[in-house]
Amino acid sequence: QEKWEGNIGTTFHVVLPMKDFTFNKNSDQLFVRFDHETLGGFKPKDQDPTWPLKLQKEHDGLLYMTCFLDIAKVLFPVQYKYVVVKTDGKSVWETYGDDLYANRSLIISKDKLLNTG
Repeated sequence: QEKWEGNIGTTFHVVLPMKDFTFNKNSDQLFVRFDHETLGGFKPKDQDPTWPLKLQKEHDGLLYMTCFLDIAKVLFPVQYKYVVVKTDGKSVWETYGDDLYANRSLIISKDKLLNTG
């Protein structure tokens, strides 16, 4: 159990196609929010932690963004959603497809993680 105490520091990379993503790189702010089970129940206005994504570059219609964060080991595997803060201050979930509550799973093998030291 001691092996699962604490956090893992990692850089989270996001590549977004501008044509499919309603994000204005000049005015909007993009955040990512993590949770292990109940992410679909979150509302954008909730005060749960979000991490800002920084635009690193734009190339061929793609946005390359990163953020550095600590993920608690006990939360693996992790689910995440994007929160876009528009210029008017309104927070909205950014979703793909027809399912507004679709989560994206970030699955990291516990065995591999433990073997990395």
